[in-house]
Amino acid sequence: MVALSSVYKVIDKAERKALRYLFGNDTKKTFLFFELNGTEGDEESYKRYLTQLEQFKALYNSNDKELKTACWNALFNLDKKHLVREDFSDDEWSFIEEFIRLDHSMISANCFNCNTSFASSRLILRPTNESSPTERELYAKHLKNDGDFFMYTGQKSTEKNIKNFLDIYRPYFFSVYEKGSKKMVGLVGLYGYDEERRLATAQWYIFKPYRNKGYATEAVTALARRAFEGKLVQFKETCWKNKLKKHHARIDLIRVQIRKSNIASQRTAESCGFRFEHILHRYFIIEGQGVEDAMVYELTPETLIKE
Repeated sequence: MVALSSVYKVIDKAERKALRYLFGNDTKKTFLFFELNGTEGDEESYKRYLTQLEQFKALYNSNDKELKTACWNALFNLDKKHLVREDFSDDEWSFIEEFIRLDHSMISANCFNCNTSFASSRLILRPTNESSPTERELYAKHLKNDGDFFMYTGQKSTEKNIKNFLDIYRPYFFSVYEKGSKKMVGLVGLYGYDEERRLATAQWYIFKPYRNKGYATEAVTALARRAFEGKLVQFKETCWKNKLKKHHARIDLIRVQIRKSNIASQRTAESCGFRFEHILHRYFIIEGQGVEDAMVYELTPETLIKE
């Protein structure tokens, strides 16, 4: 059995405590939920509503932190049009309204980039989020038309392969813009952040019309410097469902795996200060051609090129 993360252990403990509080130590119940639908007309539904309402109030007004946590997490599929306002105190109603607001926002801690934009000498790096679909469309267009999707990914540039590759909504992915023209010129990002090992993996792609200007080096080093300075943040889950908190990433090692045949990307990595470490044999699966070794480079605060 896979061990629960610390957050889910807290959630599980709070729910079990709430079940014992409501139904006694010998209860066989294993989960708790409150729909609080007070507008259904039949008698059985109304009785269920009154039971849930009583249980909700018991947990909310218990002045116990764990029970209140369980109360929040038990709320399920709430809709204001099915709630009876006069059945709740002002504090209870505020609690419910906050839950509905966060539940509807549906921000994923693993996808949403909550960082602010920042700049280098010639570029602006803006967080990639689903609110900017045109960036994704432009990225797809260049991956298809630049003619090097195969070199970059080892896959043929079919519509399906390109679509599968467009996973740019990550906590540390940024669209790269020219300061002067305000045009998007590529993307740069970190993924696979390992909090315990304090490392992440770099990825970058500069659109073909904007290459040979040093933009990849400038964007990667700007992002790496921000990471090493502890200025990158990510939403993390809390023990309250849909309530996220900002967490500063601690990164002091950035890694990249590059196809052995992709000399241009290897040169970009070296120009940023990445040092070649070792070869991962048969790392890349090349569609229609077999496998290819990966050249592994690593970057640290000490090897990062100076501003």
